[in-house]
Amino acid sequence: MTLQKQIGEEELTKEYTLLVNLQAAPVFVEEEKTVDEEEELDLPQGLSDWYEIEDERTKEMILVREWNSRLYYKMKAKISEISIFGEVSIEFMQPMKSQNAEWINETTLSVDLVPHSHHTNLSMLDFTWACDSFTANSIELTLKFENPMYISYKGFDRLEISIIEPRLFERAAFQDYLPESYKIDAMIPS
Repeated sequence: MTLQKQIGEEELTKEYTLLVNLQAAPVFVEEEKTVDEEEELDLPQGLSDWYEIEDERTKEMILVREWNSRLYYKMKAKISEISIFGEVSIEFMQPMKSQNAEWINETTLSVDLVPHSHHTNLSMLDFTWACDSFTANSIELTLKFENPMYISYKGFDRLEISIIEPRLFERAAFQDYLPESYKIDAMIPS
């Protein structure tokens, strides 16, 4: 079975934005190219193609790769916690290459508040955010709300985070990335 049949034609071709580093921080250049993901990545020798196995716990079919007698799953992340003080923890389901927290900003990560249906004055929900740390296991963000009393008032608002620049979200074991537009979300406590 070919890789195309295993994961589908759309997964093989991706558009990427090139990173240029002039002052030890990413700057984006508007140059796009479409390439075969397998040809672009510098994969280790002996890494298998993606193939399906049955998850013993859920009985669902999942995609894995094998390297050095170890299974590697598709990359995942989740919002593991949002505190009432605006501290957000994003947990990686696989070890990642640590990055400089200053590189994680509005050009690399999209952080949005999705209001619940009862909000009438959306300007009261404005906020800023900053990345405090990026380790192999997690990212820590701090949200600063202009009007914290309006957040999740009379219903839960939702925090939605999506990746703009996947090259900063690289697996530690070999060259593999969380996909562009990868999205995670969670309810914001009141």
